[in-house]
Amino acid sequence: MKRKGTLPSLIRIGSVRIAVLRKSLTRTIRGKRVRVAGLFFDAGKRLEITVDPKCADDLVQSTFFHELVHAALYLSSTKELLNDKTEENVCDAVANALNDLIADGHLTLHARKDAAWKSRTR
Repeated sequence: MKRKGTLPSLIRIGSVRIAVLRKSLTRTIRGKRVRVAGLFFDAGKRLEITVDPKCADDLVQSTFFHELVHAALYLSSTKELLNDKTEENVCDAVANALNDLIADGHLTLHARKDAAWKSRTR
């Protein structure tokens, strides 16, 4: 995941599929429209992680991991036990740890493109 183009378009946590979108994002925070690097949300019938492709490569990877942790907390109902600040700190800590493991060569990510993966995610 060293380049922006290597983000998956679909991931799975347990049996739940999550679409990974690449698009610019803005949110209203304290009454102002601001650009954000990423977002996880339940879009009704599908879960989505969105990452802004205009960010620097290292921020794209870090944002993907951060939003992935949000998704895991949501799906495990652990999110309900945390206030917003604590949840953000947990997401940052795990994303930073994953980035450090990759940067130090202790963790390597590989995209799955085999037919078995595709058939399980439909």
